[in-house]
Amino acid sequence: MRVITNQAYITQRKNWGSRIALLSFLFLIAGGIYSFLDPTMSQLPGGLPPWANLAIAYALVIAGFVGFNIGTYHVRRWGRPDREDLVLKENLTGLDNRYRLYNYVAGLPILHALLTPHAVYALETRGIDGQTIICAGDRWHRRMKFMDYLRALSEERLKNPTQDALDGAARLRAYLREHVPDVADNVPVEPVVVFIGKDVKLEVTDPVVPAVLAKNLRSLIRTQDEPMPPHVYRAVVQHFMDTAGDLEEDAVAPAPLTRKPSSRKRSKRRK
Repeated sequence: MRVITNQAYITQRKNWGSRIALLSFLFLIAGGIYSFLDPTMSQLPGGLPPWANLAIAYALVIAGFVGFNIGTYHVRRWGRPDREDLVLKENLTGLDNRYRLYNYVAGLPILHALLTPHAVYALETRGIDGQTIICAGDRWHRRMKFMDYLRALSEERLKNPTQDALDGAARLRAYLREHVPDVADNVPVEPVVVFIGKDVKLEVTDPVVPAVLAKNLRSLIRTQDEPMPPHVYRAVVQHFMDTAGDLEEDAVAPAPLTRKPSSRKRSKRRK
């Protein structure tokens, strides 16, 4: 399998999250200091009334709290060792070089696109850890414990993965019609929801869009039977390569085939 990932995109968002978290932490400290100095400042000549100073202190604390959680979310998402693109790569290892995973490629309309000989998959990921996710049709919810509610402040939201996946697939179809119009109608585009978090449990009933744990993604991809016409596949590969430009391509070796010894060899061993 070949993996193309825009590392600059990841670094930029991780650094952005770090700066937001640091600035927000300073806002929290400033709010605490301001509230502590409020009685003194109100007595100074030309000082603001107590209610105004209290409002400023609260504004600093609230802004710091919200910003700190936003920054922490981005640091956690883009700096974690089990980042979504790495989890996808790990769980798709073993596929041959006809399979190409594109992550955060500028120009593509979705974050994760998997090009295979059979279809192009619009992968919609969720990095929620340690919870039970329940899907019935296109409705989603999760079972949460007390600590999960606290962690949810800086964790990815569940939202509606079905709708997000369908929207991503629609954008990808429109993109193909615009850039490879001669073959776009022969390219199946399939939405898939992939949960990449640790210790997550998934309960799915009659899903509108396939939803799987990351470890089961490769099995889902391999269930496709009808390949695209060769010239269609080559056209899409060429366009995706042109779009990726100079991004480094990581070739992951397919899993080695293990062959069972023939019956003749087994009979010799018995002797």
